[in-house]
Amino acid sequence: MTRRAALYRYRVPLVRPLRLAFGTLCVREGVVLELQDGERQGWGEAAPLPGFSPDSLDQAEQRLRRLATGWLDEVPVARTSDSPAAAFAFDCARWELDKGLLVADPTLGAYPLLAGSREQQQRQWLALRDQPPVSIKLKLGGEAPASDAAWLQQLLDDAPRLRLRLDINRRWTRAQAEQFASALSKDLRAAIDYIEEPCQQLQQSLAWAEQQRLPLGLDESLSECGERLPDSPALKALILKPTLVGSLSRLQRWLEQARRRGMRTLLSSCFESPLALGQLAALARELTPDEPPGLDTLGPWPQDLIRPLPNSTRPLLPLEQLTCLWRS
Repeated sequence: MTRRAALYRYRVPLVRPLRLAFGTLCVREGVVLELQDGERQGWGEAAPLPGFSPDSLDQAEQRLRRLATGWLDEVPVARTSDSPAAAFAFDCARWELDKGLLVADPTLGAYPLLAGSREQQQRQWLALRDQPPVSIKLKLGGEAPASDAAWLQQLLDDAPRLRLRLDINRRWTRAQAEQFASALSKDLRAAIDYIEEPCQQLQQSLAWAEQQRLPLGLDESLSECGERLPDSPALKALILKPTLVGSLSRLQRWLEQARRRGMRTLLSSCFESPLALGQLAALARELTPDEPPGLDTLGPWPQDLIRPLPNSTRPLLPLEQLTCLWRS
């Protein structure tokens, strides 16, 4: 038998805490799958984001072990939705076995992300202002809606050609969304590519975007859509996080449906390790070549994982320093 499989677990303290909508994350954990078939090798990472992903790390580990065991025995394991992170990891490992390594620099072509407090975003913008990018993404919703609009106007005044992608992470009520819209200038409205997940409920976001004639982007709301996108003229962008979507075949079904509707489609991350970010960057080149991915999340990571990313200056956390959970 030439097939081998193993599962490893990592636990990495971050260089700086991640302040996310659900709280602060100081340590990132994940499970890495290794598949070997003769001389060929493939890797995949399952790293559910606590408080955000529908599955836990324990669920991902259990599902990956079942998937790997089925692969070893050459018996297909039924795909379920209990761990999308595991499905993504397994498919990445299979892709690398069958088609070659998924490795690319996630910083190349990616648009910058401004996140954290207003003061942190201002410092991040200062580093970009002299040579502003074409597009930028901002995490909003932590301040009053009118304050958010004023901050965006300041960015546009600094860089009049700047395109804006706004992520609210469902922080607004419908009333707050109305306050934000009423504070937008005509030029600022025209500079917005899309507003991602503005309201706490999908129907609120759809109704508000249609009423205000503002472009809407969907991300985590996809979990409420079944297998079909809402029929709304306001829906302009689909932001796909494979850790949340699951299998690559399901990811491709969403991409095909969105393209038939003429929507923008792009891949994004859930603060996975550099290993998975490199795979996401390579997948973005294959699946969404015309749209830069949202992968500007390497900053908190002190090390590359298992293999170095192209152009990386970070030290490497080798396989030997991970905890082996299971080996065939």
